[in-house]
Amino acid sequence: MELRTASRSDLTAVRDVAEASLAASYDHTLGEELREQAVETWYGERQSLTCEGAEASAAGGLAETIDDEETTVVVAEADDEMIGFAQGSLVEGADLVGRIEWIHVHPDHRGSGVGSRLLDQIEAELASVGADRIEGRVLDANRAGKTFYEQRGYEAGSTRELRLGSDMATERTFVRQYEEPTNTGINDRRETDEGDSVFIAYDDSARGSKGPFYGAYLDEDRAQRYGWFCGVCNSLDVGMDTMGRLECENCRNRRKATRWDATTG
Repeated sequence: MELRTASRSDLTAVRDVAEASLAASYDHTLGEELREQAVETWYGERQSLTCEGAEASAAGGLAETIDDEETTVVVAEADDEMIGFAQGSLVEGADLVGRIEWIHVHPDHRGSGVGSRLLDQIEAELASVGADRIEGRVLDANRAGKTFYEQRGYEAGSTRELRLGSDMATERTFVRQYEEPTNTGINDRRETDEGDSVFIAYDDSARGSKGPFYGAYLDEDRAQRYGWFCGVCNSLDVGMDTMGRLECENCRNRRKATRWDATTG
């Protein structure tokens, strides 16, 4: 199974996975017409849902948000077929919240760890751009979805009422608060091809096109930088140019140039 960042060419496959996933999770709660309307709302042209009579964000249509730097969509593929995806965004307020909009796994691939891998990846992506906590939201009728978050250490939080068609439904928030690291953040010791020890700092991360990069150091005190470690393929063969672009030579995971002009220092 491979995880990567979604592109606009994935829109049809994302819709297909979402339709199958919603049908499996809410077959006895949401009718087929309403499920189709929900998929069109979130993954077609921009529309809106209502929440207690007011307009709710509904994450916007995927076609409009997939290029948004504040939105992350990660897809899971097996044998060149999309089998799941996760969508999250960074929301600014009193603190930075990484909000998981959806995690969908095709029914044929549930129970094989796809959802957990997607959650790991979307958490890492949101944390790498500064999220202080992660929130996931699930309709109360989705018992499997609620159990999934609880088993991953999330705590049940507030609820809100959504109007779905002519009916009302309760949506519950699950929250995972990040704690301050109790050590230096060096969590992994590895060796280079030359036999040198390198320490990977998982609290020093940068967002890539397929997954995060992590800082790599030659000492546990971080006095001497080695370079970067690719969190997708576990390679230390990562290059960086003067504009801050990163690229893994093994899997081609990339980070765009940082937002500064090299000509001005």
